[in-house]
Amino acid sequence: MNSRTIIHIVLSVIGAALGGVLGYFAHRWILSQHLNALVLPGALLGFGSALFSWRRTVVRGLFCAFAAIGLGIYCEWSHAPFIADGSLAYFITHLYQIPVIPIMILVGSLMAFWLGQGDISAMWRQQRPPDAKLEPPANS
Repeated sequence: MNSRTIIHIVLSVIGAALGGVLGYFAHRWILSQHLNALVLPGALLGFGSALFSWRRTVVRGLFCAFAAIGLGIYCEWSHAPFIADGSLAYFITHLYQIPVIPIMILVGSLMAFWLGQGDISAMWRQQRPPDAKLEPPANS
């Protein structure tokens, strides 16, 4: 593994961490507005990872998807643990009792996979096609 690959991986992980932290705090703020945006932490995790990366890779997308599942579970647990037992293990084993939350975590994970495997910075590096010489229309 060469140094460019290591730098690429480190930047992707830093971007994922920054996106995950931003997603966590954005989710908390949206909850304070009495809305639930549990998809947002996972999506921002994938976006941050892709924003700091240099190339497209499915492996990074899979990493982001699994990290988004964990982040989504943590976000929901930290906001609303079960009354019977407030532990994270109890929350994970009884997550199926809340019908919408697993679906939102799954959608956030899918968005993290889709966004995380991309190369967002390529938008700014796009090469424009060479200017084609336009011939004036022939007068009839």
